[in-house]
Amino acid sequence: IPAALRKVYEHVAGIVIETLGCYEELITLFGDSKETIQLMNATAPAFFMRHEHLLIDHIILCLSRLTDEKQSGSRKNRQENLTLARLLELPEAEFDALRVDLKKKWKEIKADAEPVRLYRHKLLAHTSLTHYLSPSTSLANGITMKSVRNLLDQILDYLAAFDYFFTGVDTPVGYPASYGDAADLIAYLRLAVEAEKKRNDELRRDALKS
Repeated sequence: IPAALRKVYEHVAGIVIETLGCYEELITLFGDSKETIQLMNATAPAFFMRHEHLLIDHIILCLSRLTDEKQSGSRKNRQENLTLARLLELPEAEFDALRVDLKKKWKEIKADAEPVRLYRHKLLAHTSLTHYLSPSTSLANGITMKSVRNLLDQILDYLAAFDYFFTGVDTPVGYPASYGDAADLIAYLRLAVEAEKKRNDELRRDALKS
């Protein structure tokens, strides 16, 4: 990987890995498991509701930042952004094939990222009066767990193409094992609820005996 882009690649890859981990945590805690939802509602429902919202906002913000343009702001106050688009800065002719491939992938990523970028702009980065006071269904309906996962997969493919060109190693991007803490948390909550139920049963039995 060219020295000028090495740090850029490491940074954006790190953000993608973190975002992927947050997505997996969201699925683990708030997916289709009714038992898990009931378990969270039986322990700390307000906390888990807030955590779900924070995870969703964080994922949307990360995906939006990754798909920002290389520059933003006015001409007088131009800001250089560290985004996926930076990896297109391959000046040498020997990288023409990679550049063409990345540009094609980048075009698809930008199109599919539009719903999360609009949501970020209207409801997270700014509080749009019109959208915030309305149900905002036109914004939310464009974002699903499946669409977020598809966007993440496209970004992972973009990074894999960049990495493979220089290393020749087809290594899938994963996320740290520490994100398995969500599953551990559910297991601990289940033990706590079962222990409390056992204790209450014992208290009732003792009360009946007396």
